[in-house]
Amino acid sequence: MTGGEIWRIVHPYRGINCAHAANELKRVRAADAAAGKRMGRFQTMASTFQSKKSPHAATRVKHSSAQVRGFQKLESAGQALIKRIEAKCPAAVHAA
Repeated sequence: MTGGEIWRIVHPYRGINCAHAANELKRVRAADAAAGKRMGRFQTMASTFQSKKSPHAATRVKHSSAQVRGFQKLESAGQALIKRIEAKCPAAVHAA
């Protein structure tokens, strides 16, 4: 999943509908897992760039660190949305 797709899933513009909460919960969990994978990838890249001595290493570290912070925010937003769905629709937790 791309960052934009993850963002669209974890930042819904609509309210939580309990009739569709089980499917929404699956989508949010998948997006949360994707954000975690992408964050791990950029953390690995940042640590790799830190060990290099190339002239552009500092710029690459800065960019990778910014990406890590962005995906951390997406992951925390996904966790918050999961908690909101679980609190509002407890039946969805058992169905998912």
